[in-house]
Parts: sequence; structure tokens; C-alpha cells
Amino acid sequence: MEEQLAYKMNRYIDITHRLKKKLKWSVSNNQIHMMIASMYMVNEKEFDMERFIRLSDYIKDQVGMFSTLKSQARFTTAAMLDIYFEEPEEMFHKYLEVYEGFVDEKFQRGVFTYIAAMVHFLKHKELNSPLVERARSIYKGMRVEHPFLTTNTDYPLSVLLGEVDKEEEALINYVEAFYAHLNEKGFTKGNQLQFLSHILALPSEEPEKVLVDRILQVKSAFVEHGLKGKQAYYPEMGMLALMEDGTEYVAKVQQLSEKLGKEKLFKWYPEMNVKVATNMVVSERTEDTGFIETSLYTAVEAIIQAQQAAMVAVLASSSAVVSSGGDGS
Repeated sequence: MEEQLAYKMNRYIDITHRLKKKLKWSVSNNQIHMMIASMYMVNEKEFDMERFIRLSDYIKDQVGMFSTLKSQARFTTAAMLDIYFEEPEEMFHKYLEVYEGFVDEKFQRGVFTYIAAMVHFLKHKELNSPLVERARSIYKGMRVEHPFLTTNTDYPLSVLLGEVDKEEEALINYVEAFYAHLNEKGFTKGNQLQFLSHILALPSEEPEKVLVDRILQVKSAFVEHGLKGKQAYYPEMGMLALMEDGTEYVAKVQQLSEKLGKEKLFKWYPEMNVKVATNMVVSERTEDTGFIETSLYTAVEAIIQAQQAAMVAVLASSSAVVSSGGDGS
């Protein structure tokens, strides 16, 4: 595992530097370079700069003047299509059809619906209308429970929850049970706790008490290793808590994030470094043959995807790529 993690770390650093150099006039936020690099690293996809730029330009040329994908969001979209599909240009048009299907179900046009549509598209390769309807219904249920916390940024998570084989009301109650119990145990109410509650609800066959105990152990390990129990790390704690031995990997997350912090390009982004290091460790753990054979494998794979979607969403909003008006795609 150590050798593979070192390889992934070097790849991540190399791709980030190459993207920063190439996109310095197109992307203002270094964390977008980091996000894209981490996606290639986690999925172990070869990174070809020419192919990536060609696809990004193709996306820009194919959408309307006021489309979100005319801006920086086209680069993360290009990365997802490039990573998962052999013919990304052709699949892009099918993806746009899925996006329009989401809009038809009253998802608001914009970057968060693009991300939600991508999460759906990567799994189904086409529009599955009943599941999109279910995702919208779950989102509305989330808003009933937390009207001030639930925003368009939660669209991708509603899609993932929509895949869970559980009756809708029971699923919402399951999420809320995590939210309430973790708050009682010292987790701070807010967006990050809501996200964590959703993460823990994805592998719905896991007993609630088991997962709550694990997340408390992981949080303690974060504090013990100097990462602190801050809200920004709740999603990462959730990813590790899904694994029975997740606490054992906190030290490695700390080591990798500290190593990244010593690099000039990454030293200003300690929270992002912890997120990337967690993705690195969890993705390596899921490649173990023994883990692939467990029922949690699919859930953890979904969590990595959810975490990436959340990071894309946060970066999109912080980089002002969300238009306040309509989306012209």
C-alpha cells in the first residue's frame, strides 16, 4: 500500500502542476487544478493534457453563450467524461439530455444540476426518469427537515440517496436519526453535518449504532493526530467510518496531508490537502481484493463519488461560476 500511495501522491502533484501551468489564464482557483488532478489520481486514469484540453474546448463550443459550461465548470466536466468514457465527445451529448431531464423535473438550471446529472449519468449512461423523480422527491424531503440548510448544493447527494433501496420516508428518517444522534455526541449542526448524515445513510444495511460508534472513533483519531475535529472534515470522517478499520488510516491521512502541505503549491490549502489525502487512502483501500468482495465496496465507491461531487460544487460556488440568471445550454 505504501508504494501505491507514494505513486498516487507523485501523480497527483505532477498533474496539478501541469494543469496550473496550462490553465493559468482560464482557471483562477488553484483548488480546481487540485480537484481535477485528484479525480485522475483516484480513478487511476492516464492524464493526457492535449486530450483534456481538446475535450474542454469541445464542451465550450457545444453549449449556449450563457451556459455554466462556458466557464470554469467545463474543465471538471471534461475530466469526468474523460475519466469514465472512451468516447467522451459522443457521451457529452447524451449527458446533456440527462441534464435536461433533470430540469424537466424542476431541478434549477445551473452548476449543481450539472453535477447531479453527472452523478446519475455515470451510473446509468442515460436518463432514468423514475430515479430522477425520486431524487427530486428526496430533495424536497430534505428541505422539509432542514429548510435553511438544504440548497441546490445538495442536488448531487439527493441523487445518490435516490439509489438507496429503502422506502423514501424511512430513508429520510434514517438520515435524520444520524443528524440528531451525532449532534447529541458533539457534532456541530450545519451543512457539513447534514452531508455527513447523508454519507452514513448510503450503506443502509449497516446498523445505525455501529456507524455512530465508528464516526466517534474516527473523530477522536482526527483530534489525536492533530487534524482537529473541525466541521470541514466531517465528510472525510464519514468516508473512513464506513470502513470497519477506518480509524487505522487516519494516521496515514495526516502524513499525506502534511507532506502535501510542504509543497509550495499546496501549502495554502490545508483543508483541501486533508480531503485529497483521504480520497487517496480510501481509494487505495477499496482496491484490496478482500474489500471488493464486501457489501460496503459499492457504498464506499459511491461515497468517493459523492465527496468529489461535493468538492466540485463547493469550488464551483466559491469560484463564482454559478450564474444568477438562466443557463443557456
